[in-house]
Amino acid sequence: MIRFTPSRTLHTVAVVALAVAAASFWGAAHWAQAAILGILMLAAAAGLAYLASRPPIDISAQFVKIGGRRIAWAEITRLDRTGWFFPLIVRVTLSDGEQFRLVYAGSTSSANRLLRLLFRSARSATLDGTPQQALQSAALTQRKLAGPPRYRLLREEDELDVERLYQRLKTVGNLDPKSPSEDK
Repeated sequence: MIRFTPSRTLHTVAVVALAVAAASFWGAAHWAQAAILGILMLAAAAGLAYLASRPPIDISAQFVKIGGRRIAWAEITRLDRTGWFFPLIVRVTLSDGEQFRLVYAGSTSSANRLLRLLFRSARSATLDGTPQQALQSAALTQRKLAGPPRYRLLREEDELDVERLYQRLKTVGNLDPKSPSEDK
């Protein structure tokens, strides 16, 4: 079972935002505009506390567990991304028509991994309205068109030196500074 939990730093950042909000409200007694910063920091602290309190997401071979709710993979018919990458927000549609939003506030790499695992495990689901078979065949075609990967053997400066030496060899015919008479 793979577990995805919200980032641990969200709690710390929420507490810091709350402290800045308190300091801003204290400073608003002397300067009224500081209350605006206090309201903004209070809203940020509330949002961050909400993201930090999201339940963990457990993925197994048979189901996905979000908090205390278990959902079998066969029940998931559609996964729609919203465009948010932090936090990752995915609209999930179940076979009975029920919809809910899955919110995950972790790193972008773990969010991408979570989305990939969700889509691979829910075999009958569509991603943003596109069936799995179409996405897999498009990815395979793209890999075939790209060909094998080309690895860089030299740095760019070294490639320029090799190209310069090659051009010199083509024009002169010999890179050795010795004259032909010295060889004998």
